[in-house]
Amino acid sequence: QFVYTLLYHPALMATKTSILLFYLSISQNFRLVQWGNWATLIVVNIGGLVMTFLVAFQCNPLSATFLTDMPGTARCIETYALIYASAPLNVITDLLILILPMPVLTSLRLPKKQKIILIAVFAGGGLTLIVGIIRIYFFERALANEHIHSELVKDTHVNSWNGALSFMWSSVEINAGIMCASVPMIKPLIAKLFPSCIGVSGSSGSASFGDTIDSTLHSTEFITFEPPKSAIALTFRESLRPLSLVTVLFFLWGFAYGFVNTINQRFEDLLNISVSESLGLHSAYFSGYFAAPLLLSGSLLKLYGFRVTFIVGLCINGAGCLIFWPSAVLKSYAGFCVSMVVLGLGLATIELAANPFIVLCGPQKYCESRLCISQAFQAVGALVGPIVASQVLPELLEGETSLGGVQWVYLGIAFFVFLLAIAFYYSKIPEVKDTDFPTGPERHGFTSLWKGEYAVGFIWSLVAQFLYTGAQEIFSRFSGTYLGEGTSAVYSSSTTSHGLFVAGRFVAGFAMLALRPRYILLAAVTGCTVTTAFALITQSMRIGTVMIQLIWFLESPIFPIVLATAIRGRGKLTKDGAKYQISSAVGAMVFPPLYYAVLKKSNRRYVMSVPLSVFSIMATYPIYLCISSKERKRLDKSDCTGDVPEERERPIALQDIKPGRRQYLEVT
Repeated sequence: QFVYTLLYHPALMATKTSILLFYLSISQNFRLVQWGNWATLIVVNIGGLVMTFLVAFQCNPLSATFLTDMPGTARCIETYALIYASAPLNVITDLLILILPMPVLTSLRLPKKQKIILIAVFAGGGLTLIVGIIRIYFFERALANEHIHSELVKDTHVNSWNGALSFMWSSVEINAGIMCASVPMIKPLIAKLFPSCIGVSGSSGSASFGDTIDSTLHSTEFITFEPPKSAIALTFRESLRPLSLVTVLFFLWGFAYGFVNTINQRFEDLLNISVSESLGLHSAYFSGYFAAPLLLSGSLLKLYGFRVTFIVGLCINGAGCLIFWPSAVLKSYAGFCVSMVVLGLGLATIELAANPFIVLCGPQKYCESRLCISQAFQAVGALVGPIVASQVLPELLEGETSLGGVQWVYLGIAFFVFLLAIAFYYSKIPEVKDTDFPTGPERHGFTSLWKGEYAVGFIWSLVAQFLYTGAQEIFSRFSGTYLGEGTSAVYSSSTTSHGLFVAGRFVAGFAMLALRPRYILLAAVTGCTVTTAFALITQSMRIGTVMIQLIWFLESPIFPIVLATAIRGRGKLTKDGAKYQISSAVGAMVFPPLYYAVLKKSNRRYVMSVPLSVFSIMATYPIYLCISSKERKRLDKSDCTGDVPEERERPIALQDIKPGRRQYLEVT
């Protein structure tokens, strides 16, 4: 058993590596496919090496691995648990190997019959994927029947009928992978049996099928598509399709967020996670929002555009869902924290691409309204997700005593996210390059986000976003605490409050078609300040409940309006501005623990002074937008591209030039 489990991962790793190296040779003209190949190759080999070392050194001391009766001092990790924990990695890499060549194959100019045969040959890798899922099922049954858990146990030699079947399917998986890797080399057999299918005679079948495929892919002309029109040049009708696609992504992302939050509550209950540990998970999630735009997705968006950033964000999000599987098998709080960090990295990357895309795509006059309405659909998803989770999976949330059902939900979400990334690969998403922006911004102080006359407003917007995200997460996490439902209880009126949150975004989005966004922002922040003050001073629980629900309604449009007004008119700096705006959401990581620390030293009513202080300081940002003539000109006269039509046509007067420069111009 030890030798078998030790050689399992190297055999699988070698098989997948050979297939991926073959893919690299046929995808030289496809940059995204090449990146996917290299990423999958790295994951396969690093994952295989890690699992091989874990199996080899599973016992301490090492000699205990080969003992039937181990001494009491020996500690070993159960072999079943190790292999079961790595199962999602194998399944997802199988899925990636199945889909990676499809963009290359579907772009070939070949007769329909030959293209179908070629795609079917590569799709045969789905057999390995099916076998891998069957293998997971038997490993799960083996663990459940033998009551083997992830913690260190003394007896590693547990055998069962399901265990034997799981190892049998592991052998089938490896052999199926070898068969799939060998398919491109069996042209003689195919040519002998079905010569008309591949367009050769029986006597010409001496060359390998791999040579035929390789020559076909390198000699066949690929279908080329006309690049889509720039997003900032689209008319209202032209922008509807890409905006709808990204808005659907907003909804799905909100749905997954709400669904997963409900499932996570079950995880926390089963592991008896304290409030402090729960806040640690919360902070781990939002740490990804701080790191991703600054370290990865900001540069990705600037260099490669929206579509690539969407795909990378979805893939990172799927990876975060996969990490939950071994965390659930091992019941590891640290592993769950890592999963939350990766999920945050993925969603921050998606949000970094989605928000400026909505702002820039289509007519620029109503970019704030457009972003607010699109984000309203994200709030709809966050409202529907928990309802679906509680209705569709009641036994998962109430009756289960293990995390088996929860981890399957995460695996299903990962599959869906990866399929969504494939859909975005084939979608035509308009891009915005630096050359698409007018040259006006450089002449109006937009040469830097941190210098010039408009830098104060941008820095102020970052502070406002930092404060708002902290206040929003305080009410999201502790509304039930204020109403006396306990620090670990789920807020009983959350459905009503989330419904008001959705309504607030829709109302504000349509109101901005007629009113200046800065006025709506000022009204929203002022309303939040007043209602929070009433929640602080009132003695009536009924009035306090009304105030909490009003806060949910009033706070909803603040995030999209602050973001849109911050990056509006920044020209080539729009994407950079969005990067820092998303990073400023780190306030959601800082303020909930601060609120809880104050709560432990105060009562649930007076601790409302924390969000009251936050809203009071944040109110200075919309006030500044209203009283600053420079900011009013930027928001009212400029569009989201940074072009200022009234001033572009006006010649520069000599009296506006510095005296020394004016004298030089007069002489010359």
